[in-house]
Amino acid sequence: MLAGLLAMSAQAQVNLVQNPDFATGDLTDWFTYGRATANQIYANNGSEFDIFPNGSYLYGNSTGYVSTSLKQYVTTTAGDTYSLSFSYEIYTGQFLASIGGVTLQTVNSATSGPTTSTLDFTGTGGSELLEFDFDNNPAIGLNDATIIDTTPSVVPEPANCAVFGGLGWLALSLRRRAVRRTA
Repeated sequence: MLAGLLAMSAQAQVNLVQNPDFATGDLTDWFTYGRATANQIYANNGSEFDIFPNGSYLYGNSTGYVSTSLKQYVTTTAGDTYSLSFSYEIYTGQFLASIGGVTLQTVNSATSGPTTSTLDFTGTGGSELLEFDFDNNPAIGLNDATIIDTTPSVVPEPANCAVFGGLGWLALSLRRRAVRRTA
């Protein structure tokens, strides 16, 4: 019984983003806006975008004065708190990350290497659009996009666990006494 109560306190860390590290080798589960040839998946094999330690693939965008977007719908629960995390490197251009039409981050200058951002937001419920926008002659690499529900689950107070454990012990003792009397 106590094990069941303790199990309630552990919340599963499920990533709402599908194909977050482009491990399929393509843009499966993502859709794009802009020039199709600008949206590429690169293997970490010595190309200019081989700087990401996680995953064997990453999204690379090098458009030549064309704006593009990488998008995916995720389902959230109204009022829950979520954490959006992703790794990126910007060589040129502007990078924006948004969810449900709300911009969470804008970066307007080159990074000195791979950067990881973790941004919190509140779910509005239903399907929300995760969007990465690339503007102003972008040359950008992106990988490891995750959205995790960080809302705490209901955890019983330690005093309640002691009460439940005590009640279980009491019930077991009474049962043993009843068995002894009938024997």
